[in-house]
Amino acid sequence: MQTRTRFRGWAPVVALACALAACPARADENTRWVRGTQVNLRAAPERNAAVLARLRLNTPVQLQGPESGEFCAVKPQRGHPAQGFVACALLAPRELSEAGRRRRRGTAASP
Repeated sequence: MQTRTRFRGWAPVVALACALAACPARADENTRWVRGTQVNLRAAPERNAAVLARLRLNTPVQLQGPESGEFCAVKPQRGHPAQGFVACALLAPRELSEAGRRRRRGTAASP
C-alpha cells in the first residue's frame, strides 16, 4: 500500500505531461494546419488558379467559409497577408506532432 501512496503525488504531473505531449495545439473550430510541405495558396478555388503563396508544414490557417468543392477558403494566421484557397485534403484539424513531421519528411527513425 505504501508504494501506491508514494506515487500518488506524481499522478497529476504525469497526466499533465502526457496530455501536453499527446495533444498538439488546437485554437478553435475554424483553425486548421497545413499538412503538406509546400502547399499552394491560390487566388481562386481552381487547380489552375494563380498561386499567391506557398504555405509550409504546420502553418495555421483560419477557415473563411464552407468548402467549395475540393477547396477551402483560408487566411493564414501568420507570415502571409493574403487570403486564398487551399485544397481541403491538405488541411488538418490539429498541428502535426514532431514524430508526424519526421514521417512526413521521410526522416523517421528506423525501429
